[in-house]
Amino acid sequence: MKKALKLIGTYFIFLILSIVFGTFLYMIFHNALNFVAGNKIIVFQLKVFIPTFFYITLGTCFFICPFIAIYRVRHLHGILQTGAYILICLITWAVIFPSVSFIEKKIQKFYQNEKQELMLSKNYFRETDDKIYFITKDFSSVLNDDGRIENETTSVIMDKSENGIVTYEKISDFDKNSPKMKAKPFNEIGIKKALNFEKIFSLLGIGVLVESAKKSLEGGVWTYLQFLSLAFLLCSLYGISHFFDWRILNTYAIFVTTICIIFANITYYMPVFEPFRIKINNFGFLEMLGRHVEEPLLFTANIFFGIIFIVTGCIKFILHKVKKQKA
Repeated sequence: MKKALKLIGTYFIFLILSIVFGTFLYMIFHNALNFVAGNKIIVFQLKVFIPTFFYITLGTCFFICPFIAIYRVRHLHGILQTGAYILICLITWAVIFPSVSFIEKKIQKFYQNEKQELMLSKNYFRETDDKIYFITKDFSSVLNDDGRIENETTSVIMDKSENGIVTYEKISDFDKNSPKMKAKPFNEIGIKKALNFEKIFSLLGIGVLVESAKKSLEGGVWTYLQFLSLAFLLCSLYGISHFFDWRILNTYAIFVTTICIIFANITYYMPVFEPFRIKINNFGFLEMLGRHVEEPLLFTANIFFGIIFIVTGCIKFILHKVKKQKA
């Protein structure tokens, strides 16, 4: 019983630490995202902190159960521990995620704000792939021929090629070759190069699953239960926490499998795969299941592999007991 309670205590400690550090790091990233040279940096903003806190809390739910399964690799303590793990999974997906989503929805109106478009400041050099820009004055709004308001300024532009020239011309924030557009989704091109945003945004892809889960909650209990096929699969990784004799292999197996599961579920919702989803979901058994489940292919795959992991864990447990009795 003591070991089972320790597992639950470890769960809450990791949950709190993940939320605290995750929120802190995400707010730093938000500052980098909106930074403009010459502007004052505001480290803490309540209107940024609140949505960040909810995003990180909901995102942590996807990783905390696999983490506890990894923790169990080095702390194996019988059937009561397994019961404690099941309770942890129920707390995560039946209590924490729905409750946090509900609270977020209730207070969302207090922190909703449109992103303020910041213009690049003057008197700073900004280097793109082939040119160097030096903006000489502040941006000003102008109405173009299409009736669209654009922000324009003048800049010294230095071509970086061997026989490059220096020009002085107008630039617009809608120009695809401007330092503003080249820096997207950041404001400053230098920040984008320093942080390697492609890798960062791949980590933020968990937001796709968070939004999908929140949407399923809004659809009612049955819709949310369908989404929980993913939660079932993630929680079932506990079944392979003692699959190998070497602990490092068990840890590696859970870690890699978790990443693969998250990646597969995120990829499933990408627009490029929509024709494939429609075609497969209208085939045979999946078509029949689709009358009751919104995403029959994803639902079936998650449940199938989840059962495989659980059965694997049960077989391994039985074999371990038989081997122990013979010894």
